[in-house]
Amino acid sequence: MRFSDLDSKEIINYSDGKKLGVVGNCDLVIDIESGNIKELIIPDKANVWNTLSGNTKNVNIPWKSIKKIGQDTIIVNVDQE
Repeated sequence: MRFSDLDSKEIINYSDGKKLGVVGNCDLVIDIESGNIKELIIPDKANVWNTLSGNTKNVNIPWKSIKKIGQDTIIVNVDQE
């Protein structure tokens, strides 16, 4: 699967059903040795003022927390603090 295939998929948290974001807005942490994706970093866009001041709380999703990649969504299982 190519990253472009994931680009427009919504990320949904299994534990609470909350929409976390869209893959196209995420940053990736990639293992340089293997080229595998280690985690997705979803920026917190809930508070515009925090974003502008640099005080954001990102949601980091380890790749192993991804439970299912569907046609339109990606289901993850993460505990949010």
